[in-house]
Amino acid sequence: MKLSFILTTVLCLVESIAPRCVPCPAIPNHSAPPGYTRILYNETNEHIENPDRGFVYEDISYSSNPTNMSVSDLDEIRAKYGITMVRKQFVLDEFVTSNISSEFLQFVDNNLDNIQTAGFTAIIRFSYTFNLTTAAPYGDATKDWILQHIEQLTPIFHKYEGILSSVEAGFIGVRGEWFYTTHFGDPMTLNYTAYPEFGYPEDLWQDRKDVFEALLDAIPASIQVQVPYPQTKVDLLGDTTPAGSFDEYLRSDKGRTGHHNECFLASDTDGGTYQNKTFEYPYLEEDTKYCMMGGQTCEWKSGDHQRSDCTTALSEMAMFHWSYLNQNFYTGILDEWKRQGCYEEIHRRLGYRYLLTEAVLPDSVLVGETLCFVLYIKNSGFGTPVKPLNMSLLLHSPLTGQFYAAHFYRPMLSGWRPEKVTKIQASFQMPPFMFEDDYDVYLMIRNKDLPDRSDYYILFANENVPDHSAGLNNMQHSIHVYGNYSDICGAGIYPFTAPNPSRYKRSFQGFTGGPIG
Repeated sequence: MKLSFILTTVLCLVESIAPRCVPCPAIPNHSAPPGYTRILYNETNEHIENPDRGFVYEDISYSSNPTNMSVSDLDEIRAKYGITMVRKQFVLDEFVTSNISSEFLQFVDNNLDNIQTAGFTAIIRFSYTFNLTTAAPYGDATKDWILQHIEQLTPIFHKYEGILSSVEAGFIGVRGEWFYTTHFGDPMTLNYTAYPEFGYPEDLWQDRKDVFEALLDAIPASIQVQVPYPQTKVDLLGDTTPAGSFDEYLRSDKGRTGHHNECFLASDTDGGTYQNKTFEYPYLEEDTKYCMMGGQTCEWKSGDHQRSDCTTALSEMAMFHWSYLNQNFYTGILDEWKRQGCYEEIHRRLGYRYLLTEAVLPDSVLVGETLCFVLYIKNSGFGTPVKPLNMSLLLHSPLTGQFYAAHFYRPMLSGWRPEKVTKIQASFQMPPFMFEDDYDVYLMIRNKDLPDRSDYYILFANENVPDHSAGLNNMQHSIHVYGNYSDICGAGIYPFTAPNPSRYKRSFQGFTGGPIG
């Protein structure tokens, strides 16, 4: 089994007394030294409801006829489909040549507030029309109005940073798909003889770039902007090299630019998504290791439906690290997956799906000395989390109910690659204020912006590990902490307040072996 290694160590905090720290013993792979226990964990087929991943429920609201998704609507969607993610489209059809009204801005705010109350995450997109005409004008706005609208929406982007999985680039063209557009290069009048690079004047491409950069600047750095077509990202950034771990760490423009495919599996080119698959496939395979990928299927563009079969669907979702897929469209392909038997697997594997395979933990530790441990974590999903997360080892006293947390420093969960097992070896210093007791061990991975909401904590796909209400992962082991409070060499563990418990089961039980829908 191939292992990728991450070493996360918190060293003694006071250099002058660092020599008193007791070093960790050698812990060989897949074995426990004296005084330690090796715990093995079983995977479950349970459908865990985790944030920022999965099938999404699409909802479209027009400013001319706004329809709000209530919390009860979202509760019903969760109960029926096991979905905790919304793709919300706002159509600014009344504001093509004017500012967005304060009433509609409040409407957008109310929608996102309901989504947060219901424990969902959201992908959002703004556009001006959904009606495709045979020729321009198509009904989208000019660059100046788009930039003004992005500025108006900026406070909302920041207010709901915690629940926004991504913002699709939108704004330009019919449905915000950057294709049929009046002001940014009409595809019906392309002239590659006069304009060999894009088929229209370069200043119109610069206008697209201005909109894209304004959107990147408007939203928090933790959120990605998704663009249609892989070539669009290459052209916007002027860079043919895919993103890497450095881009993710620095939240560079390359690391914050994801992808959405609006016609997945509909034809050999996915309805025009791909122009040069020889370049785009390997580029996208590498880029989506760090940048978000999602979208929807659409109606078949040819008589050959074999491309949309389960075999190809599973292969390409794994290759391009899909995080989400619209379950509202196209139902013809989704129903075929149900008939062929891969729908449930896709439902579980979209995005990340983490599980513990084993852990090596101490049976006891002396106050003031070093708590050393090893974890092995597998990712059986298609992708990895799309936003920065915080990770901690928790010690819980059943006697007092108090939690203590040892926080990992900026864990890079994108390194927990699909179908790989990651070894995490770490150590923390026991603090002076912990009294003698047997402490239960938990692992916590949470959204940094919503620390009080357990709905946004990541649960592992193991038997008897996820505490669905608390959002924590019970590692099925206790550590006896003992000793007095003198001779402390450092401190890496602090009191921790558990989040509010979820009012949801966070486990979908709707699969009965038959079609779902």
